[in-house]
Amino acid sequence: IWQRLQNESVLRLSWFGDDAAARPALVRAMQRADTATLLAEAEPVLQRLRKDFGISHWYFIGTDRRILLRVHEPSKSGDVVQRKTLLDAVATGKPATGIELGSTATYTLRHVIPWRVDGRLIGYIELGQEVEWFASQIKHLTHLETITAVTKRFTNEENFLFGKKALGFSGNWQDHHGFAILSQTLPELPEHLITTWENTSADQQSGVFEARSQDVRWSGIFIPLPDYEQRP
Repeated sequence: IWQRLQNESVLRLSWFGDDAAARPALVRAMQRADTATLLAEAEPVLQRLRKDFGISHWYFIGTDRRILLRVHEPSKSGDVVQRKTLLDAVATGKPATGIELGSTATYTLRHVIPWRVDGRLIGYIELGQEVEWFASQIKHLTHLETITAVTKRFTNEENFLFGKKALGFSGNWQDHHGFAILSQTLPELPEHLITTWENTSADQQSGVFEARSQDVRWSGIFIPLPDYEQRP
């Protein structure tokens, strides 16, 4: 189910990215580095994309790999993107797609498009969907409860706190030793779940285990979601 959702999402991200690159108002604003116009044009579109398709991230990136505008977080800009999806798009001149951590500790399916006008590169468009959207869709389709988390060694507390403020992560950085929870469909986690999780290697799928929550007995499994660089 995860793989099917991801494949369908890649098609959507590609379609909406190509559509954005063809919009004259966005082209003119990008050529002028006019962030106010980019935001005014893109923000209402992103609101609909988020509601209807779970697309939560939209970046306008300069040819120097600096963020001109995060439509989803316009207060943060000017940083240089080091993610491999963008680096591959720069190196090949072709779109690149993959799941990667962002600077706000979000685990996101990203699609990066080299943006050319009349054969000249004017920048890059990046669209993305957070792992939380996939988790919510899996619950909708299967009625299974889901929890998503990020392994701490691949991010840091500052990034996580920024993401929690901007995107509403359900966990706190200090709650657990090896990971930080991004989202959960259960209001409270079952007993023994955390202990089992801490003892499970981040890069290996676990066997089925049991956990209790008051009078309810749960069966669970941990599934690693390797990123674009095959990190767990």
